[in-house]
Amino acid sequence: MASRLNRLEGSFRTYAPTPNLKFDVIPINALDTTHLVKPFVTAYYVYLEGCLDSRKLRDSLEALVIQKYRVLASRLTSALDYFYVPRPESISRDSLVAFEFSSNQRLEQTVKSAVPSIGHLNARSDQITLHPGPPDLGIFEGPKRALDEYFQHPNQPELNSPILKVHVEVLSDATFLSVQIPHLVTDARGFETILRSWATVMNNSLDEAPSPTPLGWNPLHGLGDSSKPANDSELIPSGAGR
Repeated sequence: MASRLNRLEGSFRTYAPTPNLKFDVIPINALDTTHLVKPFVTAYYVYLEGCLDSRKLRDSLEALVIQKYRVLASRLTSALDYFYVPRPESISRDSLVAFEFSSNQRLEQTVKSAVPSIGHLNARSDQITLHPGPPDLGIFEGPKRALDEYFQHPNQPELNSPILKVHVEVLSDATFLSVQIPHLVTDARGFETILRSWATVMNNSLDEAPSPTPLGWNPLHGLGDSSKPANDSELIPSGAGR
């Protein structure tokens, strides 16, 4: 493992398959490429009271991804050793979308008619909480994706699907989000931060949205060496985390 980490530390290069598409290539943390984590694609359900505008949901998430969370627009290859992170100028709904987004309007339905067990969520309007939801929420989930579906073109990241998949169902009195993302990108705690940032942008406050860890951050760098900080953020070029 030590040699593997040494090889990856500070690695940062530009990948440009065409003049119009440019990627920053960031090593995936070695801990996230183990077989304990690597195979999983995590699905999160988000229940929001009220009928939200799906277009605003999409536009605010896109602004967040492009300005602060470009890693969420990454592509993968079959090697699963690097995130191919598109640069802001390469992200376009016509050429390279930031994420996969779909929505469905069910304005004739209420929460109680669509999800009888919704009362078990005990939703609170003053905070974001993560906890298991009722199985009935599965009716709002988009088609599930296995990990190998993220690299149908093993060596051409620009042709592969974005790692973030979002589906929105809008009812007359509530909005449901289904979010799928490989576990090697983020865990539940990280997703909670992303969700909080997204909500902040929805309230027209992009500058106040929490920022992610810098791209390429390695928590094992300098481990055991009291003279070095346990990260390699100083090796990442300025602006790489945005």
